[in-house]
Amino acid sequence: MTYGKGFTLIELMVALAIIGILAMVAIPSYSKSVQRAARLEAIGQVLELASTLNRVKVTTMSYQAGAGKTSHTERYHIVASLDKDEGFFIKATPIDQQAQDRCGEVVYYASGLWLFGNGLSYDDCVS
Repeated sequence: MTYGKGFTLIELMVALAIIGILAMVAIPSYSKSVQRAARLEAIGQVLELASTLNRVKVTTMSYQAGAGKTSHTERYHIVASLDKDEGFFIKATPIDQQAQDRCGEVVYYASGLWLFGNGLSYDDCVS
Protein backbone atom coordinates (compact mmCIF):
# COMPACT_ATOMS: atom_id res chain seq x y z
CA MET A 1 0.00 0.00 0.00
CA THR A 2 1.36 3.44 -0.91
CA TYR A 3 0.56 6.65 0.87
CA GLY A 4 0.31 10.04 -0.80
CA LYS A 5 2.37 12.95 0.38
CA GLY A 6 0.61 15.60 2.44
CA PHE A 7 -1.03 16.18 5.79
CA THR A 8 -3.72 14.12 7.39
CA LEU A 9 -6.80 15.72 8.88
CA ILE A 10 -5.52 14.95 12.39
CA GLU A 11 -2.22 16.71 11.73
CA LEU A 12 -4.06 19.77 10.44
CA MET A 13 -6.36 19.84 13.47
CA VAL A 14 -3.38 19.62 15.85
CA ALA A 15 -1.63 22.46 14.00
CA LEU A 16 -4.77 24.62 14.15
CA ALA A 17 -5.17 23.90 17.87
CA ILE A 18 -1.58 25.00 18.54
CA ILE A 19 -2.07 28.19 16.50
CA GLY A 20 -5.30 28.90 18.42
CA ILE A 21 -3.59 28.50 21.80
CA LEU A 22 -0.73 30.77 20.75
CA ALA A 23 -3.22 33.39 19.54
CA MET A 24 -5.13 33.24 22.85
CA VAL A 25 -1.89 34.11 24.67
CA ALA A 26 -0.43 36.60 22.20
CA ILE A 27 -3.43 38.83 21.42
CA PRO A 28 -4.14 40.03 25.01
CA SER A 29 -0.43 40.60 25.57
CA TYR A 30 -0.22 42.66 22.39
CA SER A 31 -3.28 44.70 23.38
CA LYS A 32 -1.75 45.51 26.77
CA SER A 33 1.48 46.57 25.08
CA VAL A 34 -0.39 48.90 22.72
CA GLN A 35 -2.32 50.44 25.64
CA ARG A 36 0.88 50.91 27.65
CA ALA A 37 2.63 52.58 24.69
CA ALA A 38 -0.32 54.94 24.19
CA ARG A 39 -0.37 55.75 27.92
CA LEU A 40 3.36 56.55 27.90
CA GLU A 41 2.91 58.74 24.83
CA ALA A 42 0.15 60.66 26.64
CA ILE A 43 2.35 61.06 29.72
CA GLY A 44 5.05 62.53 27.49
CA GLN A 45 2.50 64.98 26.08
CA VAL A 46 1.38 65.89 29.62
CA LEU A 47 4.97 66.64 30.62
CA GLU A 48 5.49 68.71 27.48
CA LEU A 49 2.34 70.71 28.25
CA ALA A 50 3.51 71.19 31.85
CA SER A 51 6.81 72.53 30.55
CA THR A 52 4.93 74.97 28.33
CA LEU A 53 2.84 76.13 31.30
CA ASN A 54 5.98 76.64 33.38
CA ARG A 55 7.47 78.79 30.59
CA VAL A 56 4.23 80.84 30.60
CA LYS A 57 4.57 81.28 34.38
CA VAL A 58 8.18 82.47 34.06
CA THR A 59 7.27 84.93 31.32
CA THR A 60 4.00 86.33 32.69
CA MET A 61 4.29 85.51 36.43
CA SER A 62 0.99 83.62 36.17
CA TYR A 63 -0.44 80.42 34.70
CA GLN A 64 -3.52 82.33 33.46
CA ALA A 65 -2.32 82.58 29.86
CA GLY A 66 -1.86 78.81 29.76
CA ALA A 67 -5.31 77.88 31.04
CA GLY A 68 -7.28 75.75 28.63
CA LYS A 69 -4.31 74.67 26.55
CA THR A 70 -4.91 71.30 25.01
CA SER A 71 -2.95 68.51 23.44
CA HIS A 72 -4.15 65.32 21.86
CA THR A 73 -2.79 61.94 21.00
CA GLU A 74 -4.55 59.27 19.02
CA ARG A 75 -5.93 57.73 22.23
CA TYR A 76 -5.98 60.57 24.80
CA HIS A 77 -7.58 64.02 25.09
CA ILE A 78 -5.33 66.25 27.21
CA VAL A 79 -6.44 69.55 28.82
CA ALA A 80 -4.68 71.98 31.17
CA SER A 81 -6.73 73.80 33.82
CA LEU A 82 -6.02 76.18 36.68
CA ASP A 83 -6.64 75.06 40.23
CA LYS A 84 -7.77 77.18 43.17
CA ASP A 85 -4.24 77.46 44.59
CA GLU A 86 -3.00 79.38 41.53
CA GLY A 87 -1.33 76.29 40.14
CA PHE A 88 -2.41 74.02 37.35
CA PHE A 89 -3.39 70.46 36.67
CA ILE A 90 -3.38 68.55 33.42
CA LYS A 91 -5.91 65.82 32.78
CA ALA A 92 -5.39 63.13 30.11
CA THR A 93 -8.66 61.35 29.40
CA PRO A 94 -8.54 58.08 27.45
CA ILE A 95 -10.76 57.83 24.38
CA ASP A 96 -11.94 55.04 22.09
CA GLN A 97 -10.24 51.69 22.70
CA GLN A 98 -7.90 53.23 25.29
CA ALA A 99 -10.90 53.66 27.63
CA GLN A 100 -10.42 50.02 28.71
CA ASP A 101 -6.89 50.75 29.97
CA ARG A 102 -6.45 49.73 33.60
CA CYS A 103 -4.86 53.07 34.55
CA GLY A 104 -7.79 55.13 33.25
CA GLU A 105 -7.59 58.90 33.49
CA VAL A 106 -4.18 60.46 34.20
CA VAL A 107 -3.91 63.72 36.18
CA TYR A 108 -0.71 65.71 36.72
CA TYR A 109 -0.50 68.61 39.19
CA ALA A 110 1.96 71.54 39.09
CA SER A 111 3.46 70.22 42.33
CA GLY A 112 4.57 67.07 40.48
CA LEU A 113 1.85 64.80 41.87
CA TRP A 114 0.47 62.12 39.53
CA LEU A 115 -2.95 60.53 40.00
CA PHE A 116 -4.17 57.56 38.01
CA GLY A 117 -7.61 56.03 37.72
CA ASN A 118 -8.55 53.00 39.80
CA GLY A 119 -6.23 54.13 42.60
CA LEU A 120 -3.12 52.84 40.86
CA SER A 121 0.29 54.32 41.61
CA TYR A 122 2.85 55.92 39.32
CA ASP A 123 4.92 52.73 39.41
CA ASP A 124 1.92 50.63 38.38
CA CYS A 125 1.19 52.74 35.33
CA VAL A 126 4.52 54.14 34.17
CA SER A 127 7.38 51.90 35.23
